[in-house]
Order: sequence, then structure tokens, then C-alpha cells
Amino acid sequence: MNVYTTALSGSRNVHVHRTPDCRELTGHKHGTRREVREVPLRDLDGPSPCRRCWPDVPRVKIWRPLCPECGQKRVLPCPHNGGVLVRSERRGQWTGRIGQSEYDPTKIVPRFVYVWPENAYKYHLVGPDQ
Repeated sequence: MNVYTTALSGSRNVHVHRTPDCRELTGHKHGTRREVREVPLRDLDGPSPCRRCWPDVPRVKIWRPLCPECGQKRVLPCPHNGGVLVRSERRGQWTGRIGQSEYDPTKIVPRFVYVWPENAYKYHLVGPDQ
């Protein structure tokens, strides 16, 4: 089955359409008209179907709770609501004293953050002994 999209090949979560003249596809949302391409559905990584073209496709909405222990204002991953601890690396760091500091772009700074389980594959998991 072929579908229509404006995304580049190899893109993830590509928005796909059933017909090349779908109003959502041909609209000028970003000020410029992009090239519409016909691609095989099996070649796309995580296609997202257009709601106008496929109105009966179920939509997944993940509900996540606010953490009562952390006192969050927004829903963020934490150890109390299912977050997974991962190690992320940031490039660059300011070193020195205030007024005399210099930026070192080669320094890699590890940081530990909580992420949602479905996004943990993008990071280095932190084990219980680390």
C-alpha cells in the first residue's frame, strides 16, 4: 500500500495521507508548499495516519499522574510515577570563576535524569548499583 507524505525519507513518525489531494497535506501551514511524495507504507518508521483520511483509526492517549510526593506542577517522570533513571551526556561546560570563566566545548558532562519508559532506549540505563 502506498501513502502520501511531505516528509523526507528515513524520517521517524511520518504523517501519512491516503490521497495526494488531502486538505491537511496540501494546506499552507508553514508558509511554503512542500513537495508531496508517494512512498510505500512498509518503508516508513512509525507512520502517523492523518485523522481526516482515516477517521476510524484509534488514537492512543497516555495518561500519566502528577506525583504527589514531588509536588510537581506538570507531569514529569520521577521515581514515584514510573520514570526510569538514565545517564545522559551533555557536551561543553563553563569552567573557572565568575567573570573569568571559559567555555570548554570538548568536556563531556554526565547527568542523571528520569525519563518515561518508552523513551529510555535513547539513553544509557542506570543500574541499581550505579
